[in-house]
Amino acid sequence: MAQRGSGRSRMRRLGDRRSFLKERSKELLFLGAVLVGDPGQGERLYRSREATCTLCHVSPSRGDIGPDLSTVGSRLSPDEIRARIANARLLNPGGPMPSYGQTEALTNVARAFEGRAILTPQQIEDLVAYLSTQKRPPGMP
Repeated sequence: MAQRGSGRSRMRRLGDRRSFLKERSKELLFLGAVLVGDPGQGERLYRSREATCTLCHVSPSRGDIGPDLSTVGSRLSPDEIRARIANARLLNPGGPMPSYGQTEALTNVARAFEGRAILTPQQIEDLVAYLSTQKRPPGMP
């Protein structure tokens, strides 16, 4: 398996991504300022068929395409989580994750769903609230 580069270059790439995300996601930040997410609702949505998170994200006996989100709250800020849910294409234009909050520039959308986001702003905030609670246990590296 090929190594992706030194730890220093990986950190530089991550720093560049975070800077890019911060600049490009300002339009998404209003969601967190206006709406308050409910972690309980977010967990129900995360596990539901509506959001389809567990079809791709690693969890016991579930998906294996996306990263494990069991400690995502330790790795990403709520703003970074929000941006990835609402418009995943900002960081990974060719990636498999849908942009759950986007309504424009979408392809292969059924007519019934044209101009509609997959999730509402409140649902996105509920997911952000839940995923922000998913942290590494104390003492775990």
